[in-house]
Amino acid sequence: PSHYHGKGKSIEERDLSIYMGPCQVIKVKAKPRITPEDLRVEVTCSRVLFRTDSFTDPDQWHNDFSALSAELVHFLKGKGVVLVG
Repeated sequence: PSHYHGKGKSIEERDLSIYMGPCQVIKVKAKPRITPEDLRVEVTCSRVLFRTDSFTDPDQWHNDFSALSAELVHFLKGKGVVLVG
């Protein structure tokens, strides 16, 4: 949280259980902002990773990556999601 909130905890202050455990991978179409409407499956896990296939070459940076919309962040929080990537 320290990279998106001025008073957010840094990684060594976080509970590791947040980062370890089952994870749901959801494939979505790459676009500037991912919204709840882009999800074609039910969220069934407290950790979610979005697969956009927007970075086909891990050695090449792209400025047109997909980001999470504020609506999606609130939607996922309402589903009990504690980790998203």
